[in-house]
Amino acid sequence: MSKLRRFLAAILAAAMVSTVFSACGTAGSGTNSSGNSSGSGSDTSGHYPVTITTHNYAKEEVQITFEKAPEKVLAYNTNSVENMIALGLTDKIQLAFGFEEDEILPEYREEFKKIKSFQSEFPSKELAIAQQPDFILAWYSSFGDERLGDVDFWHERGINTYMAYNSGLGDQSLENEFQDILNLGKIFNVEDKAEALVAEMKAKVQKGREYVKDRDPVNISILEDEGDVFRIYGYDTIGGDIAKQVGANLVTPTKKEKKSAEELVSLNPEMIFSIHFGEGSSSLNPENCLDVFRNNPVFQNIDAVKNGKMYPTDLSMVYCPGVRVSQSLDFFLEHLYPDLDMD
Repeated sequence: MSKLRRFLAAILAAAMVSTVFSACGTAGSGTNSSGNSSGSGSDTSGHYPVTITTHNYAKEEVQITFEKAPEKVLAYNTNSVENMIALGLTDKIQLAFGFEEDEILPEYREEFKKIKSFQSEFPSKELAIAQQPDFILAWYSSFGDERLGDVDFWHERGINTYMAYNSGLGDQSLENEFQDILNLGKIFNVEDKAEALVAEMKAKVQKGREYVKDRDPVNISILEDEGDVFRIYGYDTIGGDIAKQVGANLVTPTKKEKKSAEELVSLNPEMIFSIHFGEGSSSLNPENCLDVFRNNPVFQNIDAVKNGKMYPTDLSMVYCPGVRVSQSLDFFLEHLYPDLDMD
């Protein structure tokens, strides 16, 4: 977006703020824990009201009640948008933001084009207000002071919020990703679709478990090259938990650690899954994220390096993946057990 367009958009958003603030009290679709409510649509299915547990910026649990399905959703990052599309909720997204358009999975790109508005930049609070949303689906970091502000700001205006569980609220897990999808199913009254997606993912986990139950686990490391040390993706990360669920053993088990080159050599993983940030990244991308292992003599005696079992791993598969859990499971199963028939 050009500087002139950004400037004009900011002027328009600012001009609308006072009007929108007065309207926001009736824009939301639900009732929050303080008793504020909005929306007058009647529910003939008996599904609503629905109460969901989410969080505030202090990481405290907050109970949010929906009297009807949201109609104007602000959706942050690919996992939120892809989850909505996979559940047949594209038409509910008022604004998608916080990623590049080509980051959307290929199978969702045609549907993505139907979204009313998209911008790669994070919107100002004023621009977000101007969208007159009734629901914000985002990450923990989205509700910091420098972005959208804490959730109570929105709840006081009848606008419900939901934070992805694995986006910074504590230890990450595969179960959290399942819960996010199931919660969206409840919020939008598409529980059958949500349950089907989760069942498909659980079936892949079960197939991997059955395959390895009488075999020795593969010793692996999931890591990110930070130059002088490696950031570790342990069992308390979604990537580590996915690998564990399908039978891998992490030689670097906790995310709270960073490992030096010498430490990694001593751990001697059989496979290395090296994190990158996508095709267009100027730092770590699929082409260069393995260079440190190929080019540094200190790593040449690691089994993973000697045997060429090193795999570029997209961050989107191991951090808040949403429906990409299915893709992530396929990825790990394919490399851990290349003779496993997933059909």
